[in-house]
Amino acid sequence: EWRRDPPDEATRQRRLQVAAWPGKPMPILAWLQRHAPDQLARARFAVSSKDYLRSRLVGRVAAEVSDQSSSGYAPVERRENDPAMLAAVGLSELARLMPPLLEPMDIAGEVTAEAAAVTGLRAGTPVSAGCSDNLAVMLGTAAVTPDDVVVMAGTWGLHQCFLDALPADPSAIFLTHGLLPNTWLAIEGSPTSAGQLDWFVERFIRSQRPDVADGQLFAMLNEAVARLDPRDPPVFFLPYLNGAMDQSSARGSLIGLTNWHGLSHTVRGMMEGIAFEHRRHLDRLAALRGRPGSARFAGGAARSEPWREIFAAALNLELVLPAGRELGALGAAILA
Repeated sequence: EWRRDPPDEATRQRRLQVAAWPGKPMPILAWLQRHAPDQLARARFAVSSKDYLRSRLVGRVAAEVSDQSSSGYAPVERRENDPAMLAAVGLSELARLMPPLLEPMDIAGEVTAEAAAVTGLRAGTPVSAGCSDNLAVMLGTAAVTPDDVVVMAGTWGLHQCFLDALPADPSAIFLTHGLLPNTWLAIEGSPTSAGQLDWFVERFIRSQRPDVADGQLFAMLNEAVARLDPRDPPVFFLPYLNGAMDQSSARGSLIGLTNWHGLSHTVRGMMEGIAFEHRRHLDRLAALRGRPGSARFAGGAARSEPWREIFAAALNLELVLPAGRELGALGAAILA
């Protein structure tokens, strides 16, 4: 509904920011207002999960700027809550749910005696304000300048870089506030990445091989894909099990199957289809900041050698592999 209604330009840009994906917090608030108004009426604050956890540790509720802008509550031009963002989608009365804001570099408080008793943490320990997962991944991969680009292939396919100035058309790409004032994080992505192969493995392979551990199963698939003759006619995969960002009705498809194709052809086709969807997103990011010569590559796909080769070819980039695996958690620790 928000996308169909043609508002004025300022309202249109706000709506594009808040309605980029129906699973974001503001569309969920709108859903609650329509379908669970009594529940919403009892709410005191609307915060992200990490802000809730931090509030339990320090005894004070607050939100944080990078998550708040990712949620659509803080406009890209100012690091503060803006009731106009809610008004743009007919949620003016929910401005009461916006808590005070912290900066990512802030100390939010200290572990209270009550939280210490529950968690075993030491009372008085300083607690970081934290940041959005997208920003944490940048820190965890050591991508800290506007020259650095990150490609993350996990449940979501993410393509990110820092900006030190707002683009001429801020609605051309999804933006959140960066680590420091006058910095922004540009994000292109969708839920069309390595999680799609996880779905295939869970639904169609694991049920046939319950005796094989996760790591061993993926090692077998990687080996089978690596053995394929590249001259074999391909299987094509459209990675839209969760829809596409620009077409929510899109659906996943396997195309070009013949009766001599096997499991390894299908898995390779899925790897290639996911990699080329990443290329589509990377091209959009490149239109904003220029095409990079290399990118830091992370996520589940980065642990597969044949998939790394497919990604490098599809993106036509040198891929740099950061050390470590849980790079968002590492970034949060670095920030603290």
